[in-house]
Amino acid sequence: MEPRTLSVVLQNDGNAPLRIDKDKGEPDVAKDLHKGDKVEWQTSQGTTRGKVVKKQTTPTTIKDHPVKASRSDPQYIVESTKTGKRAAHKPQALDKA
Repeated sequence: MEPRTLSVVLQNDGNAPLRIDKDKGEPDVAKDLHKGDKVEWQTSQGTTRGKVVKKQTTPTTIKDHPVKASRSDPQYIVESTKTGKRAAHKPQALDKA
């Protein structure tokens, strides 16, 4: 039988969720990114680099695509350095560059 991993997500005053990995026994604070932070993310074309434009905490649209962001499940609006196009990503999809 293969061991299972248990992850628990707690909300802390509407800020980024606090994740606790049972196997590690330590909290893993979700990324707290800020406007202007340089980030990278994976696309079908490979790694894309850009910057954080804003933290989105309400539903919105980007080029007719719905962004289902909320205070309890925020997304980050990012802008590609190469193309200038904007997209929304969940915090776990972004890495600081």
